[in-house]
Amino acid sequence: MTLNSTTVSALADQSTSGANYAQATGARQPTYNAIDAAYGNQPTLGFATASQQWMSTGTFTTISQPFTIYIVGQASNSSAFQEFLSMTNDGVQFRQNSSNHPEMFAGGSLLAGGSCSSPCGVFNGASSALYINDSQNAVASGVNVGSGAVNRIFMGEHSSGAFWLNGKIAEDFISGSADSGPTRALFAAYVKTRYGIATS
Repeated sequence: MTLNSTTVSALADQSTSGANYAQATGARQPTYNAIDAAYGNQPTLGFATASQQWMSTGTFTTISQPFTIYIVGQASNSSAFQEFLSMTNDGVQFRQNSSNHPEMFAGGSLLAGGSCSSPCGVFNGASSALYINDSQNAVASGVNVGSGAVNRIFMGEHSSGAFWLNGKIAEDFISGSADSGPTRALFAAYVKTRYGIATS
């Protein structure tokens, strides 16, 4: 992580994909919260819609479906769409919609439901499923979200420059598989231990 006083200008990918986030414009950089009581006193990034704060990666090797996206974070209630992650390749989106439900899309139909708290989306065509708060029970499934892939990521805004996030992200993680219940349970245990977030 590269700090610019109280904001973050760069985040290094912890995998081998080289999907490093950056934001050169100071006013657009998310705020660094070094100790966030809501997340077990772990650091988080704060995004403000009014300041249009966001970060993006460069282009990296394409991750095709199936893949699973995990978000440790939450958006504030709003009548506007708010993006957690958006990808330029094939329009993959993982966001909170105007009804304050998590929503996933990959060029096909929308899949949405539940309250937007640490959502997890399994992107796998017609077998896609959406989970919240690391639950083992899907809040939405049975809809073909499309076959979109990932080769560049925008965090906190839509890739077209809209739908800015008003909330926090402690962590985002993309797995190159359709993670099963036991695998999602491992991530839930990690979230509970690190961030003190009760899972369902």
